[in-house]
Amino acid sequence: MTRDSSPNRRQITDVGASLTGSGTRALQQVAAVPVCATCGAQPAERQGEHVWPRWQLKLRDAAGPPAEPWRANGRVIRDRDGKPVHPNRRQRVLLPVCRDCNQTMNQRFEEPARAAIIRLMTSEWSGAASADEWVAVGRWFAKTLSLLGNPAAKYDHDLIHEEAARFGWGHPDYGWLHDAAGIAPDGLSLYVFRTENCRPSHPQHRMPVPARVVQDDGHVEDFHLFIHAENGICATLLNHPGWTVEHPLVARGDAWELLHDPPADGADLSSLPALPWTVIKWMGGEADLKPGRRLGTGLPPLQEAGGLLPDSVSTLHVKKQPDHGAEHRAARLDAARSQRR
Repeated sequence: MTRDSSPNRRQITDVGASLTGSGTRALQQVAAVPVCATCGAQPAERQGEHVWPRWQLKLRDAAGPPAEPWRANGRVIRDRDGKPVHPNRRQRVLLPVCRDCNQTMNQRFEEPARAAIIRLMTSEWSGAASADEWVAVGRWFAKTLSLLGNPAAKYDHDLIHEEAARFGWGHPDYGWLHDAAGIAPDGLSLYVFRTENCRPSHPQHRMPVPARVVQDDGHVEDFHLFIHAENGICATLLNHPGWTVEHPLVARGDAWELLHDPPADGADLSSLPALPWTVIKWMGGEADLKPGRRLGTGLPPLQEAGGLLPDSVSTLHVKKQPDHGAEHRAARLDAARSQRR
């Protein structure tokens, strides 16, 4: 997961004048109003956008409580007593979004995919769907995972909010979520494969995809990864602007890319072999391109194993990404210490 962490907030001033006779004074009230996380221009609605839509949450909760405790990056989240965090309902996640973007995303992503998602999800993602339905499902997942990874996303459970996976540097380009065209960028991919167990296992493939690319002119481009797994499906969002990726499972026919190369009409995800969601180890780090090498100029594709391509990359080093949960954990630790005093 990656991104350049700038807060999605700005100061908007509300000025109210109170006139009470000769001693009139103008009172100013300054309130921090979140700016829309998608367009970055309009003030967000007070409640914000439900990243997981209400209809999906209601459907999932009606089927019973979650079977497994919460995990972040494969690690079980635990409370102060060491017990696994296991809420009795699905998490509500809110993101500050303006009214216009909220309506656009509902019309563009939610409504076209809703019927197919309900049908497939209730059968643990088995059953045939048309090519158009798979594209709609892919666009919905791409939108949802792009917003889930935003550092401003707020989970309703405090511990899960602190530990939930988020992009480390920034977030993918949100322009296509709200602009007039609504076309997914070429460098944004949404992969799906069949999984029947959300517990991690040893990876079978190693994919070198940098979290950050430094070009020879010093320009920096962030890549982003977000994985969501549930019984029946693993969906992987990968933002890789200007650099082609050859996904090993897609290459052998065990996964699909839904945004740009969907399966044919009648494709059934349950016809693919069931794999653990950790079947691929995505190797990040910061890549410095050699002089003359630029993103979007015909770089050889990123492929399984073999490392990042030596004719394109001069150096690759791991750089710690920002931890957006650290300040929350520190505040909780300080509060716990105060209670013990």
